[in-house]
Amino acid sequence: MLVSNPSLLHADMLVSNPSLLHADMLVSNPSLLHADMLVSNPSLLHADMLVSNPSLLHADMLVSNPSLLHADMLVSNPSLLHADMLVSNPSLLHADMLVSNPSLLHADMLVSNPSLLHADMLVSNPSLLHADMLVSNPSLLHADMLVSNPSLLHADMLVSNPSLLHADMLVSNPSLLHADMLVSNPSLLHADMLVSNPSLLHADMLVSNPSLLHADMLVSNPSLLHADMLVSNPSLLHADMLVSNPSLLHADMLVSNPSLPQQHTIHVVEKYGLGTRLQRQRPGAPITSLAGLSLKEGEDQKEINIEPAQALDEVEPLPEDYYTRPINLPEVTSLRQRLLQPDFQPAGASQLHPKHKHLLIKRSLRCRKCEHNLSKPEFNPTSIKFKIQLVAVSYIPEVRIMSIPNLRFQKECQVLLTLTNPVESITHVTLVGCEEGDPEDINSTAKVMVPTKELVLAGKDVAADYDELAEPQDFQDDPDVIAFRKSNKIGFFIKVVPQREEDGDVTVSFKIRHDFRNLAAPIRPSEEDDAPTEAIWLTHHVELSLGPLVA
Repeated sequence: MLVSNPSLLHADMLVSNPSLLHADMLVSNPSLLHADMLVSNPSLLHADMLVSNPSLLHADMLVSNPSLLHADMLVSNPSLLHADMLVSNPSLLHADMLVSNPSLLHADMLVSNPSLLHADMLVSNPSLLHADMLVSNPSLLHADMLVSNPSLLHADMLVSNPSLLHADMLVSNPSLLHADMLVSNPSLLHADMLVSNPSLLHADMLVSNPSLLHADMLVSNPSLLHADMLVSNPSLLHADMLVSNPSLLHADMLVSNPSLPQQHTIHVVEKYGLGTRLQRQRPGAPITSLAGLSLKEGEDQKEINIEPAQALDEVEPLPEDYYTRPINLPEVTSLRQRLLQPDFQPAGASQLHPKHKHLLIKRSLRCRKCEHNLSKPEFNPTSIKFKIQLVAVSYIPEVRIMSIPNLRFQKECQVLLTLTNPVESITHVTLVGCEEGDPEDINSTAKVMVPTKELVLAGKDVAADYDELAEPQDFQDDPDVIAFRKSNKIGFFIKVVPQREEDGDVTVSFKIRHDFRNLAAPIRPSEEDDAPTEAIWLTHHVELSLGPLVA
């Protein structure tokens, strides 16, 4: 009757007589079960009932009977699991549950069962990892975790697994690298690390991998270079290093690398006389400049004892008229005069001594840009000529003042100038006044009017000065412009109008333009050299000081 008519049963009857219920009745009518009945009689529950009605389970029942739980129930209802159950039965956990609920894992479970961890869980929750787990299972670490949490790495792990290190980690945490790792894996080092931490490099690494060195490191730490490296890789040397450490150059380098500036360096040293200065003085070695001097035979070397200077307790008093005598500034020497005679340091002009003048000799002069010889004397010291004379003064027409009239403010006056041609060819000269706003015309105090016609200068002829019968050339000069002509020199007039009444010299400025032909013989003559040399026009700025105004 109860099976076909379960409604005949009363609720209070089921509590006191649970045996009245039949198994088939529970499957189709689980509502007949009472909560208190399930606690004392969990066997009344059927497996299929738990799947469709997990709410019939009580918390205390799960603790003592975890087998009542079904795998599919845990996936959809992880809250049915109790903390104590997970510790003793970790197999109840499902992989998908751990991903969405990592808090179900207990610390002790991770140590004994690291396989419960999922890769995605480690990225978002690196705190789940235990130190002992990393040592035995370094594969649990993810690349992104190492970048943000380098402290997870253990020293022993780095030695056996250097691939765990990330490039960005090495730059900010070079202390993670181990000495043995650098020798076998130099590629772990980053360029920025070497510059700030050169001590990370090992001696054996430099010999086999010189590319690890940075240019800035070599300049400040030349000791990092090895002798064998320099021979095969001379390009590692920096220019500043060679100047301060010439001993870094090896003999084999010069032989195998003739492109090194060997001859040029020796030439510069001999040219400027720096050979003795660059040589290091050994202790007890004789002075280089006095090495060729020696005592005569039979003379004994005498030791000279120099007494040290001593401070005086009493100083001579000043003369009585020192405080009353008026000071005459022209009689007081300047600071420059005192420094030129440091042995006397005269205080008055009456105490000055004639200064020794050094012997004047002809010296060679070189261009600062191309180092070409501009002036070179003959080997014979008695010769007054120069073997090479390429100074600009020898090719530019020379302007001189011959006569100056009385200069008055705002009044025109005529000044006589001379123009001399230093070359042996005819030179054409044109004079032009300075334009307004000319940056070179800053000292002019007068208005100048120069000749508008072209001035022709005869070539320099040394023999013409001694030949009185030589016929002068006819240049058809204008007497209003040319005052006289003699050999390669002419005198001409310019008109000057002073514009400033204040005290000071009257200064005029103008431009001189002349032609120039390079008549020097070429080193390698060719057929094209037979053609006439083309003239080059040069312009120069000229300033003349004509003296003060006349009242």
